[in-house]
Amino acid sequence: MPPVKPLSAARCLRRGGRAANKYITLSFNNDTQRAMGAKPTLNLLDIAKLNEATRVGQLADGGGLDAVETALQQALLREWKPPLIDAVPVSQRRVTVDLAVFRDGSVKEAVVQKPSGCDALDASVREALSRVTKIAESLPSSFPKERDPLRVNLLIE
Repeated sequence: MPPVKPLSAARCLRRGGRAANKYITLSFNNDTQRAMGAKPTLNLLDIAKLNEATRVGQLADGGGLDAVETALQQALLREWKPPLIDAVPVSQRRVTVDLAVFRDGSVKEAVVQKPSGCDALDASVREALSRVTKIAESLPSSFPKERDPLRVNLLIE
């Protein structure tokens, strides 16, 4: 099978077609979180369940790392405006980013580790990352380090 050529930004931004469904998953980038028993990945269904549980008062106060991860996902979903789904080949619909959430909730050190190959999708992720500089939650006081490194997968379907 020949390699898929990256699409130009102009082709990815063409008019017409349907909007993409956005998904963001987080995974660990260090052993500290695994030792603390945090969940390895959250998806939109997990976020919806967490939001509903919070709304009806079923969660204990304090949130912890789950609250930080949820706040990061919500901030990225709010700021990320991907191109139309029809303009992005199936094999080029995922971007992987490494970033760090600091103790005060600031988001820094965002680096695209694996671009999608579609210039417009990659640019939309970089733009979202530039706008998400701080989240509503901060690292819990029990977290042993000043920063929480995370791997973020942004994909459309």
